[in-house]
Amino acid sequence: KNYIRILSFVIIISLINPLQSVVLSRLYGKLFDIMHQNKKFPSFFEFKNILKGNMAGIMMVICFIYIIIFLLYMSKNYLETIIVPDYFKYVRTLLFSNFIKKYSNDYKDVKTGEVLSKIFELNMAVIYLFINLSNYFLATIVGLFAITCYYLYLDINIGFIFLVAVCGVLLLYYFNAHKQIDNSIQKLNILYKNNEDINDRLSNLLNIYINNEQNNEINKFIKNEFVFKRQFVKNYWIEKKLVTTADIIIVSSAILILIVSYYSYKNKRIDTVGLISIIVTLGIGLDYLFQLNGEVSNSIYQFGIIKSNESLLNEILDLKKRDIKEVTLITGKIEFKNVVFGYDNKKILKNFNYTIKNKEKVAIMGRSGSGKTTIMKLLIDLHEINSGEILVDGVNIKNIDTNYLREKIIYINQKTVLF
Repeated sequence: KNYIRILSFVIIISLINPLQSVVLSRLYGKLFDIMHQNKKFPSFFEFKNILKGNMAGIMMVICFIYIIIFLLYMSKNYLETIIVPDYFKYVRTLLFSNFIKKYSNDYKDVKTGEVLSKIFELNMAVIYLFINLSNYFLATIVGLFAITCYYLYLDINIGFIFLVAVCGVLLLYYFNAHKQIDNSIQKLNILYKNNEDINDRLSNLLNIYINNEQNNEINKFIKNEFVFKRQFVKNYWIEKKLVTTADIIIVSSAILILIVSYYSYKNKRIDTVGLISIIVTLGIGLDYLFQLNGEVSNSIYQFGIIKSNESLLNEILDLKKRDIKEVTLITGKIEFKNVVFGYDNKKILKNFNYTIKNKEKVAIMGRSGSGKTTIMKLLIDLHEINSGEILVDGVNIKNIDTNYLREKIIYINQKTVLF
């Protein structure tokens, strides 16, 4: 839906960081070099200064670039206010609508609070990753690529050092991400289990009070939280060790670049403009690398949230298509043919066969749990049968549009809530 806006957003982000990191740094270098050599101060507002390349002209170009960057940021923020809320709405709508559709023909009771909290957490994790990928990773990688190319142009040794630093940080996370993700999953699973236990205890709060179990329940909670804390500390240390190792790579490369730049300037392989631009660009590049270091770590954690809910996500998104036929039900003849159905390893119906003819009145009687309600639910296609067929007017209900089928059958739910 927003592909044009997203493409524009990507182009804008791809322009901002190279302008800030390379173009402005180069102009700063030229400006400082001219200030050192030239003592003339022409009128600032003469556009011919730009063509002459004097101090006023360079400062005018810098001002123009500031304006361009400002306009690019304005455009980026405007597009972001449209794209991010739209994507947020899209993900929530997709998850909720698929969740509703998923159990239409295979109904099961779900823990509403648990599922809703997981869907909300999934949604926030997906949004966070989307914003990070579009707003930080792409912009940072483009900026780092521009700086690397500029360094290689000035001095291949400096460019190689910076390239090694960038690749080193990325490879560090690439080879350790799976360990961090696995630990994040373990931490989240413990947290989910603890939350389920809390929910169960609160649901049974009256009995806890009646039986004087308050202290026992508090002690159980503290024990569970200790298990979570232990996993949390383990996960935290893994994350911080990765961040610290990446910081060592970044700082070491920066020091090495400054040393190499000094000797390159001394041996006249780079001029004053090049040296100044390297120093200015290096500060910006370090900021990009530190930002990348932190955001990669946070994104791995968010990916861990998605991974820990992978089974739920796959279950929601995996909607089976059915072979629906255009049919019109006229007589209403109902046939159960060799129907087998059960759940929780318990068979309720075994090779059930029965025919209800047109306008025939039938009452099904039996003890509780014998399958009376189950037969009615199967008739409105609320559960997937294990084997056999249920036919209405000779058509398998699996081939009839569910909404149309239920419009033709009056079914009063035992757990109806009026609201």
